[in-house]
Amino acid sequence: MQTQVMGRDMDLIREITGDLVVSPEALPVSFVYGGKRFKGLPAGKSVSRSVDANIVETHFSAALDGEMRIRADITTYRDYPCVEWTVWFENTGSGTSAMLEDVCAADMLFCGKNAKVITNNGDFCSIEGYTDTCTELLPGVTVGQAPRGGRACDGAFPYQRVLFEGYGVNIAIGWPGQWYSDWKGVEEGALLRCGQEAVHTVLEPGERFRTPRMAIVAFAGNLERGINVWRRWYHAHVLPRVNGEPFPYMVQTSDNGGGIEWTGADTDQQLEAIRNTREKQGWAELWWIDAGWYPCRSGKENSWPQTGSWFPDSERFPKGLEPIGKACEEAGMRLVVWFEPERVRYHSWLAQNHPEWLLHKKDEDSEEHDKVNMLLDLTNGECLAWLCEHISGIIRSSRISVYRQDFNFQPLPYWRDNESENRAGMLENKYIQGYLAYWDHLLMHNPGLMIDSCASGGRRNDLESMRRAVPFHQTDFGYGHHPVRQKFGQLLYSWIPYFRGFDDSWDNEEGEYIIPGYYEKRANPSYEVYDMLSTFAPMMSITNISVIGDMPGVPERQEKFVRLYKRIRHHLRDDFYTLTPQHCDRTKWSAWQFYSPERGDGILQFFRNNASQERSFTGKLHGLDPEAVYRFENGLTGETLEMKGVEAMETGFTEKLGKREASLWLYEAVR
Repeated sequence: MQTQVMGRDMDLIREITGDLVVSPEALPVSFVYGGKRFKGLPAGKSVSRSVDANIVETHFSAALDGEMRIRADITTYRDYPCVEWTVWFENTGSGTSAMLEDVCAADMLFCGKNAKVITNNGDFCSIEGYTDTCTELLPGVTVGQAPRGGRACDGAFPYQRVLFEGYGVNIAIGWPGQWYSDWKGVEEGALLRCGQEAVHTVLEPGERFRTPRMAIVAFAGNLERGINVWRRWYHAHVLPRVNGEPFPYMVQTSDNGGGIEWTGADTDQQLEAIRNTREKQGWAELWWIDAGWYPCRSGKENSWPQTGSWFPDSERFPKGLEPIGKACEEAGMRLVVWFEPERVRYHSWLAQNHPEWLLHKKDEDSEEHDKVNMLLDLTNGECLAWLCEHISGIIRSSRISVYRQDFNFQPLPYWRDNESENRAGMLENKYIQGYLAYWDHLLMHNPGLMIDSCASGGRRNDLESMRRAVPFHQTDFGYGHHPVRQKFGQLLYSWIPYFRGFDDSWDNEEGEYIIPGYYEKRANPSYEVYDMLSTFAPMMSITNISVIGDMPGVPERQEKFVRLYKRIRHHLRDDFYTLTPQHCDRTKWSAWQFYSPERGDGILQFFRNNASQERSFTGKLHGLDPEAVYRFENGLTGETLEMKGVEAMETGFTEKLGKREASLWLYEAVR
């Protein structure tokens, strides 16, 4: 079935949502205010405008009582079967509002036969992460999810799919904090209720409360088609643009000087490494500086988790990061720099100068100051204004192209421990508003800036965040575990199709994967075909030549693979199909396909993992023109063959490889 949007897709979204532009009562939200339950919005005023030829924004506003105003922001699309909405509550009066509680960002019934819901457990630094679960929603069956500790993708995933006979719906809960979703099977189909997890709060004068951004993308047909309708909408309307252009696919490298993170780096070392890179790895496009460039001394050693002093360490970087940013520009590279502004340690500049900006949790151990995290209070207007201006200043002076934000602890207890009984959920809500306003400020005041979203790996990559950022670092697990990377990549391609591939290799001579400890040295890649093709992803991370040393032939092999990557990387935006189930089993093959029906071309990737006993694998391709003849070319050997589309789809494409070997084929319709 074709992946381009069809009239049936557009009919489906209208059937599911109704005509929200003229019927606010049809908006699938619910809440309790002052003890009264509301479903949809009360009557009020509406204003619509065309943002461009494909996007319509509608704003409803109404009064719940004399002083509480409610507003819904709805986005509908003319080119995709998608509707998004966010609801705002604002106390415009002079006194405390009535109680607002049980706020559901989506409270809706999806009708259809044989309902199934696909959920995922997100990222939690485990081989078990990013695993789909498909549940049959028979009448009375329930499925519930919520993340752990307040980061949106930590042990849960705010992206879900519900499938029926003949159609399905992609659903995203855009909330960077503690969300929940509850599914229930009913005779008519499936009920969904979701939103911020715990809300029982009054609003003080002038305060605003918002729901998560909800997005639903409908599709006719099967799961594979639903994945690709989502991918197409995501690339068209979600993936951030940089100076009007699609977010660039890049080759990244770095050299930390040999310390733990970047605690051992200094200006001279970085400049020398950049010069060396320019000479020997001139294809590199992104230079990476991670944690530890700021003052972070703990005792006699620099320790990167000692965050909260956001300026370059004057001993190691006496002129700041500007010389490094300038050298990157001269070498044709963009500079990415790591920050973790939300975590503050006791001996940092922020803790010493602005303790009033910090949130503590109740069980904080005052005897372990060096290890205690405090949360920067993004609900504090003075704090937020300082952070916006201060970090923008570093970005500009250092010539930073990519702002990388990490978040390495759970914020939920800091929010809940600082709320009173009648304010449950309000601190979290205002914090999330501040977090998003901060990113919006950086993007607005630093034209061309890119944001990399990180939270102990991929634990805060909800849709609201992904409208501003991409996840370079989608997990803290399995950098060099090839089958794990294959499994995680398959999942991410189906939901968040921009992430980074690593060139680490952790398998030993027996083929077993030995996972190193956090500070243990990772094994360097051998730059065999299997290693390098495992690295291919929207962002490709290559070990710096100064780190590898004098391995014979490595520069030539690196350049060979980078040339191939740059030749095929545009295909990673195409329609995506898995040819093998999602797994992380080294005894099995992994394979997938990208294809553009508009251009009639694509790529295939095959991996025979190091314990697979199967010498060959046959995968039935998808989406091809049955009558067309396709020419296939092995991207490394140059071998070619031709096959008719119907044969490739019904009989399949067969690849033969040795153990721990991989291949990449390009193909196009030739007649």
